[in-house]
Amino acid sequence: MKWPLEEISHLSSARLSDRRQQISVESLEEVGGMNGAPVGMTDVQLFVDSDRWGPYQERLLSFSFGDCSHYLVLRDADKGRPQGAVVPLPGEFESGAHRARFHPLDGQLYVVGSQGWGNDAHKDGSFERVRYTGAPTYYPVVFKVHENGIRIDFPRKLSMRTVDPERDVFAQQWNYQYSKGYGSPEFSMRHPDRLGHDRLSVRQVYILAGRQSVFVEIPDLEPAMQVHLRLHLGFDDEVRFATDLFASVLRLGSPFVEAIGLGLWDRAKPKTLELGVLETPPAVPENEDAGTPGRPVIIRAITGLKYDQTFVKVKAGERISLTLENTDVIRRALSLYQTVIEHQSNQGSVVLRYKEGREETLRFL
Repeated sequence: MKWPLEEISHLSSARLSDRRQQISVESLEEVGGMNGAPVGMTDVQLFVDSDRWGPYQERLLSFSFGDCSHYLVLRDADKGRPQGAVVPLPGEFESGAHRARFHPLDGQLYVVGSQGWGNDAHKDGSFERVRYTGAPTYYPVVFKVHENGIRIDFPRKLSMRTVDPERDVFAQQWNYQYSKGYGSPEFSMRHPDRLGHDRLSVRQVYILAGRQSVFVEIPDLEPAMQVHLRLHLGFDDEVRFATDLFASVLRLGSPFVEAIGLGLWDRAKPKTLELGVLETPPAVPENEDAGTPGRPVIIRAITGLKYDQTFVKVKAGERISLTLENTDVIRRALSLYQTVIEHQSNQGSVVLRYKEGREETLRFL
């Protein structure tokens, strides 16, 4: 079997390069920015059980079938309820990733993907390798949420250069809404009835003792379903690197006090996340005068977001009892459209007459 992915050095972004359309290596610095939440249809998670993946050994990876991508998953489980964050890794699989394993011989990652509904695949299937070359890497390995900001640890030392909170860091947050619907828009926390993100003010960024950790001081940080940090940091090998971290902040930990010059924050602000749940409206009461049932008509949901029949023929004045059977995991909605019972064509227009007496004229340009 041909490997379309020749290698991805230290989890780098990739591009098509040679006549065989194999993927070659590009540098870590080419990580692109992301808008909104990064993960689409997460399919499989895998712990790095290889000793050839450097600082990411024993870390958790997640793979997106929808986005054909992969992520580092970080956990903050020090006290109370665990909460997590994802760090997008560059590079794109040729189809939706849904199986992954580390090979016991070469210690590298092999990923299988396929095409499917709603994903970004540009091939029907793929069998690809992600190889760690041993080159320096700068992605976060630990995060911890505090009452006044977020601490992030890195696998190598940062430079001594001061981090400018306005130039080097961007922070925002937003919420989702739980409901029986498929997915949710992104809602402002400051204005919960409005769509949008709220930008967070970063007061200061502290490089901590050992120079492998930073504390991003965010006095107005509150629990949110999504907190996004974009960091531009310099490291001790003169590399300037940009990375994203998307965290689900379910709770705020204890205040961070291990830096000099920390500011004040509202100690009365919420410490745990209150989920917005959209209540299901009450069902429309049945009509007690509905009368005797009519001819049974059953429409069944089938795979591919389709129905086993899309047209129902009913005689004029006939009574029917319509039933929708849905055994799919995805909720379905059934819309009924009235059929025209009579039409009259004139030059340049058509007059449609519906059963209830309504008329509609369509004119052609």
